[in-house]
Amino acid sequence: MNVNEREFPRVILILDALQGRLTPHHPKIPLISDEFHKRLAGHKGEVSLDYVLKMLDKNSCFILYGLRLKINDTYFQMNTLLLSHKFIIIIEVKNLAGTIYFDPVFNQMIQI
Repeated sequence: MNVNEREFPRVILILDALQGRLTPHHPKIPLISDEFHKRLAGHKGEVSLDYVLKMLDKNSCFILYGLRLKINDTYFQMNTLLLSHKFIIIIEVKNLAGTIYFDPVFNQMIQI
């Protein structure tokens, strides 16, 4: 069961509005456009996950989107939290483009 719905990020709307209101040669346009496209790709990645999550039995788990928690004086946010009576899964979505290489020596992922 979905506890809440995934919301369209307000920052994407703000960045889109900024692009339309600044002059075409404004020096911040490339930065704003780059941030807009990164965030939009991230949101699309999260929405694509929703397709898979819809296949789960609605009565066997709870799904929370954009859960923001406070620890001490710091906040952190999880894209999606899946709660079942047997397990808890934190799902962090990345929508990567290009070539992805997994380096076995340093145990890291590299995006080219």
